[in-house]
Amino acid sequence: MVVYTMNYVYKQRAYLKCKPLNNAFAYNITMVSILKNYTCIAVHDFYEYWLKIMDNQHDYYFYIEAINEK
Repeated sequence: MVVYTMNYVYKQRAYLKCKPLNNAFAYNITMVSILKNYTCIAVHDFYEYWLKIMDNQHDYYFYIEAINEK
């Protein structure tokens, strides 16, 4: 699991940023809502991501996982 920071600008958007790992070539960002809906996004070559697919009526939980093919 990667340590990340999340800063809200608007309730519908989140800015996610994680500390880079030396052996990771990408990161999976998993977002889960209280309605049991989930989304998984693969981010390559970046350590930050603007997430803009939320609504302002629900709470969301995030998990960031480093990917390594070694």
